Amino acid sequence: MNPRTQEILGGLMNLVKEKKSPPVEIWLRYAQDLTILLLDEEEELAELNQQVAIKKLGILNAQVEDGGKKNVSSAEIEVEASDLYKNMRKHEALIKTVIELVRIAKKRGTETY
Repeated sequence: MNPRTQEILGGLMNLVKEKKSPPVEIWLRYAQDLTILLLDEEEELAELNQQVAIKKLGILNAQVEDGGKKNVSSAEIEVEASDLYKNMRKHEALIKTVIELVRIAKKRGTETY
């Protein structure tokens, strides 16, 4: 995760824990920054997706080399049990959260101005 993305989300999380709502200007600034940083996060997710696919392919190839048939379900379960897959899913959730935060900021900005 990009350090600036982490910093923004951490700041928002602290405000929520303190039951404070940031001013609209801060929401909009954060939304602008997060929108730009989203490209980095999407690229990182693409890399994680590729690594997961490579791992799955390696498992399938190992099954054939061991004299068995390709068992896609088994390979998927093995991959889903890995830390790599867990990190990929966490990153997907992060991106969805960022998109939702940007949407909320836009809505708050429209209501205020």
